[in-house]
Amino acid sequence: MPGLLKYVFVLLCLISMSVACVKEKDKTPPLISEVSAPVMNDTLVAGQALLIKAKVTDNEALSQLKIEIHGASDGHSHGKSDPYTYWQSMRIVNLSGTSIDIHESFEIPQDAAAGIYHVILTGVDKAGNQSAFVEREVYVKNNDDLSQPEITLSSPAEGSVWTSGTDILVSGNLSDNIALSKAEIQFFHSGVLVADRDIDLALPTHALQETFSTTGWVSGAYTLVVKVYDQVMNSSEKTINLLIE
Repeated sequence: MPGLLKYVFVLLCLISMSVACVKEKDKTPPLISEVSAPVMNDTLVAGQALLIKAKVTDNEALSQLKIEIHGASDGHSHGKSDPYTYWQSMRIVNLSGTSIDIHESFEIPQDAAAGIYHVILTGVDKAGNQSAFVEREVYVKNNDDLSQPEITLSSPAEGSVWTSGTDILVSGNLSDNIALSKAEIQFFHSGVLVADRDIDLALPTHALQETFSTTGWVSGAYTLVVKVYDQVMNSSEKTINLLIE
């Protein structure tokens, strides 16, 4: 019996030692820092390079850096084929070690639509931990057309009061130095979209004449937003505040 107890004691010690030797899984995510490019709100031009410069570190071992680039707009085309489209790109950079300086370059396509783009960096280590993403917002211009379209609204007037159930006429003129592409008209109440309409365009000018019914709209303050795009997706926006009673 004493021999059995001694055997059990030795076995328990061995089990305890083996458990102690099992390394705890790494739960610390990598860190992205020192992002010197692109600069937030930087302006770039289609055909040029977008540079990524940053440092990625980890407590044990790095694995990857994910770089994603996409337009801030939803890029919808309203069923038409636009010659200029929002640029999208994804790149996986394999990493090793615990610290590395990133220097990556992306060529912005010549036909990239003008507008705001998001550049998102995410680090991953060997254990699968993922860093907090780092985002930079940049503006891309297209050399084919650097001019924004123009919006002139004659109705509704700023601060005008309308009776619920009546029609609101949205009228005015949209114009561009080359050619318009599309327009968006939206009404918001307390930040909630209550009505919207998309209009396909193709000519340099467009006489805006759109009627919106307010039947069912509750009393309160409303915001009208009119946004127009040209062929390379340069855009302009006009906001009107009005009251429904």
